[in-house]
Amino acid sequence: MLGKRCRDMTTATIARYRAGTLIENPFFNAIWFDLVWFCLVVGQERLMPASLALLAFHLLAVASRAWEWGRLAVLAGVGIAVDIALTVMGIFVFEEAWLIPWWLLCLWVAFAATLSRSLAFLARRQWLAVLTGAIAGPISYWAGYQLGAVTFAWPVSTTVLLLAVIWAGLLPLLLKLANHTLPLTRPAS
Repeated sequence: MLGKRCRDMTTATIARYRAGTLIENPFFNAIWFDLVWFCLVVGQERLMPASLALLAFHLLAVASRAWEWGRLAVLAGVGIAVDIALTVMGIFVFEEAWLIPWWLLCLWVAFAATLSRSLAFLARRQWLAVLTGAIAGPISYWAGYQLGAVTFAWPVSTTVLLLAVIWAGLLPLLLKLANHTLPLTRPAS
């Protein structure tokens, strides 16, 4: 009985180690995020269960769930605050949400998980982080606009230009927080 229990615990430990190693892999992280993005932006609330399952998989596989959740909360909180500000200023309109929809909150949590994994290489190249933010940030929102996930109250070109300026500063800030300011690992007790 005890031998079987130890074997089961060892198998679970190995499985968790493999999943944790997979989670930290930048290539896997990028694919995982793209899948979450698709579920949340295309499916919104309809695919929320699949998105939550993908987020849960991430949190279950990391070495320290509480530590990871704390990091993600801080990083996602910055992005959520920016999107709330853009909504309050009347730039974004979400049809079925008071400020921003639940799916967008989840998307920010998922994006935060990329900052020290698939996007970590940008932290060492400030100019590339600025350029990537200025291009990729607006493209993501424009795609959401095209898919009907968000409405731009301002002209599309003006909104995209404003997002380029915001994301040129936001992505480097988030990368700095994720890779230099917030500890990457839980400190020893």
